[in-house]
This record gives sequence, structure tokens and C-alpha cells, in this order.
Amino acid sequence: MRRFLCGALALIAFSALSATKSQAFTRTPQHLKPDPMAVANPREVAAIAPSANNLRRIAIAMHEYSDKHGILPPAAYWNKAGQACLSWRVLILPQLGHEALYKQFKLDEPWDSEHNKKLLAKMPSVYATPGLTKSRSTETYYRVFVGNGAGFDWIFGMGLPASFPDGTANTLMCAIASTSVPWSKPDELEFDPEKDATKLLGTLPTGQPQVVMFDGTVKTLKKLPSKQTLKLLIQRIDGQVTPDDF
Repeated sequence: MRRFLCGALALIAFSALSATKSQAFTRTPQHLKPDPMAVANPREVAAIAPSANNLRRIAIAMHEYSDKHGILPPAAYWNKAGQACLSWRVLILPQLGHEALYKQFKLDEPWDSEHNKKLLAKMPSVYATPGLTKSRSTETYYRVFVGNGAGFDWIFGMGLPASFPDGTANTLMCAIASTSVPWSKPDELEFDPEKDATKLLGTLPTGQPQVVMFDGTVKTLKKLPSKQTLKLLIQRIDGQVTPDDF
């Protein structure tokens, strides 16, 4: 399955521009057909495809983590003292092909401990957003929404697909955020249904927001969705239909 999914990364460039015609990620191999409408501007495709590939790889790693552990990773790893130590980005390192790096972390120590802080410089390229992340930076813009019905909880991992009554294709997994954080730090986007979550979303250098859904579908949008639309996309159990403006 991994070989098939990784091979499918090359086809993301054809679908990344379409927010409504992207092909869904499933555990059963499917033929991903390119969308002819999505390749009208090759330069734009070239600008957005690398980040789309990163998000796709993150989604695949999340699913493989779930295959192994029975649940998705929590937003943070907590030690016995009740301290949030490391981000989900560290927990899925083995699924991204960085098991050796994962084993170098001391999971019971915070991300900025004397030992773990030295590993910041080893940030995998998948966490670098092309055009946004500066050379040799140890920070990432790829962040997830946490709490209040979002797809991630700080402490508990969600089950696939049982924890997503709205459907994995209709729930937002990971997005380019408006601000970056040290990649191993458990610092995510706190979801509050009463606040405007669009302020937490960032964009590619092209000015386009980019997200990946829990089914692995990468969506590159022409503009930020409305506050209400984003709220429904973040919530995994609101029972409402995905709005037409997404």
C-alpha cells in the first residue's frame, strides 16, 4: 500500500488546484485521474505542488500510524508528570521514514530540553513549506486544529473512521497556518467555535490557502473559506453538509 500511495504523490500536481474535484485518499488503491482543468497554469501548479506533496505525505503517515496503533496520534505526547512534551510531528516520524530520528528523541522530556532541542536542526524536509520556510529554519507552518470537536485532541487519539461521523473527506486534518512554530513543539491551532478560525489559516506565496482532509485529499483554495464554512470543516461531528464555497 505504501508504494502505491507514495507513487500517487506525483499526481498531486494535477489535482492540487481543484478544491472540488480532488481524488480521495483511501486504503484501497485507486487510479487517480488528473483533472484537465487543474493544469491550465503550469507555473501555478509548480508553485503549489511541492507543499501539496508534503501534506499528502503527512496524511499517509497519519493513516499508517493509525494502522499500527489503532488510533491517530494525539496532538501532543505527554509524560508521566502531565507535561506536553512533543508534537504529533515527532510521533509520526517512523511513518515518514525517519525512525532513526524518532529514536533520538527523549519522549519524556520537553521539546526544548537540553537533549531534544539539539534535534530541532534535523527537521525533515516534509515539514518545510516551499516558499515560506526559510533555509535552515527549524520551524513549520503545517499545524492541526485541536479541541472542541476538531479532528485532534491534546491527549487522546481519534479512531478512523469511527471518530469522524461527518466523514473523513469532510473534516480538515492539517493546514498551512498563519504563523510557524518549532517543528517538534506541541503548539497547534486551538479551535474555538465562537471565534473566527480563518485568522489562524495562512497561505502559500501564491496567496492560496492549502489544507489536507482526513481522507488524504489535498485542497488548494482560491481564497480563504468563510468563517462558518471553516468551522464546519474543522468539526468532525456537526452533522451538517459541507458548504458549496469549499
